[in-house]
Amino acid sequence: MKNWPDHQPLPSTDQLEYLADIVKNSNQNGAPGRSSSDKHLPMIHCLGGVGRTGTMAAALVLKDNPHSNLEQVRADFRDSRNNRMLEDASQFVQLKAMQAQLLMTTAS
Repeated sequence: MKNWPDHQPLPSTDQLEYLADIVKNSNQNGAPGRSSSDKHLPMIHCLGGVGRTGTMAAALVLKDNPHSNLEQVRADFRDSRNNRMLEDASQFVQLKAMQAQLLMTTAS
């Protein structure tokens, strides 16, 4: 993903969900490597490794389980990675919006 500004959410929640779908699909299928037996999995990382990285990792958690407790997801990320994971309020708000969208979709 290019042009995702540091300390900012993506321009739309739909973009975040779409990007999570791409990463999830790559995770499941791998990308073709140099030979047919090689598979390359995606790497998620941003400059600091806590804001955009945490946002994408949390989005992947939500794709697997929209009922996840986002506050607990953030606490788990901070315990296992860095106490600054998901520190940007606007990115966390976007995750909550994505979760609401996912829950509405699963309820329909």
